[in-house]
Amino acid sequence: MSMLKRPLSAFVLGACLFALSACDSKDDPTPDAGMTVDAGTDAGTGPEPDAGTDAGSTEEPPPVIPEGHTLLTPSATEVHSVPRGGPEAPLRFAFVAQAGHHYDFIVEAGMEGYVLDLRDAQGKAMDHVDQRFSGIDPFARSWHWSGLKAGAVHTVAVSQVTVPTQLPFRFRFVDMGLDDYGDLISTAQSWTPSEQPLTGTGEHAGERDLFSVETVQGHVYLLDGVFPSQSWELAFIDSLQELHASVDGLGFRETQGATAFKSPGGVMYASIRSNPLDSPLSPTRSC
Repeated sequence: MSMLKRPLSAFVLGACLFALSACDSKDDPTPDAGMTVDAGTDAGTGPEPDAGTDAGSTEEPPPVIPEGHTLLTPSATEVHSVPRGGPEAPLRFAFVAQAGHHYDFIVEAGMEGYVLDLRDAQGKAMDHVDQRFSGIDPFARSWHWSGLKAGAVHTVAVSQVTVPTQLPFRFRFVDMGLDDYGDLISTAQSWTPSEQPLTGTGEHAGERDLFSVETVQGHVYLLDGVFPSQSWELAFIDSLQELHASVDGLGFRETQGATAFKSPGGVMYASIRSNPLDSPLSPTRSC
């Protein structure tokens, strides 16, 4: 899979009370940049530390791969083919994330049903993919992970949910390069409603930029986007990834669009895809 670098897209998130016509933009005040701190009056009066008395190694210890897990090294071409162990013996993998990188876990076409779980180094759930179906999936499916902690070991468990089969589980694990915003609920960047635009890049097919928004019950929130092509999608979802509002460029053949919803309150998520149609659509996931 090749990595496609896309032009910048501009997004605007505005919050309104009950009706879109009631929007009242309130920009944050600009901080006073003229104040300075005088650090020179008492600097250097204390004794200098002895660099040789307590100098230890600053190197980070190597990451520890959990027992029973197979270490995955990202590769654009290597296809892993692993015999399934049945529902009581899930396949277990681990990888070490790099700062700011986006990883695709690509399940090859021709696979039967499975459940996939991504967890961080502390065992906290980060993504849950439930592919329960009968028969054979004719499409390859890509699961997108970004915003992961640098240097941390993340684990992946793949469980079989269909009748035991002789077919091995075939997948690729690819480092797609840098990603400006996270794809997961657990790695979503906080975004405060404002009429100031936020720019982002659709680095490759299928990936999304996800933002957490603290909302007020009964308020209406508008998400507006301008894109470099007609392939885009805007949506509001909740923590279970249930859809509350969405719009895309497929039916309108436009490079700009907007969607809005009346919030039930609490944290909601703005999902932005600037190239969702370059790969087969993935089914709904839950975390």
